[in-house]
Amino acid sequence: MADQKAGAQTHTHNSLVKYYTVFNDGLMKKRWVIVSLTCLVTYAVLPVFAGAFKWGDRDGPVIYAQDYHAAVYRIGYAIADHGKPRSSMTWILYSRPIFYGFSRRVKDKGERERIINRLEENGAPISLLNRLREHQARFE
Repeated sequence: MADQKAGAQTHTHNSLVKYYTVFNDGLMKKRWVIVSLTCLVTYAVLPVFAGAFKWGDRDGPVIYAQDYHAAVYRIGYAIADHGKPRSSMTWILYSRPIFYGFSRRVKDKGERERIINRLEENGAPISLLNRLREHQARFE
């Protein structure tokens, strides 16, 4: 009698576990799809809000492709009627930030010198070269 009762409890327990596992797997898949779509839409639309509220700059953080972020950022900037987003003349001496709210990181000295020399070889305006050299002197 005790064996029959234990067998019945085990059968009932297994049935409940199986039911809840199937139910939870379906629910988890739906949640996963909803969370994934939410993250994807947020990722795609965030540069529009960044442009509208003037967060960061046109190049955007490292997590975005630079051309994609620049195009979508301009859309948000135009929607908010700010005109055309501008970049600093010295932005090429910095690496893009990791995410919004972080500051740009200064590139190492050798890379900054290569950038300035390359601009000089390509015939960049003297005013730009002087400004970059003055800015670079601040880091030393």
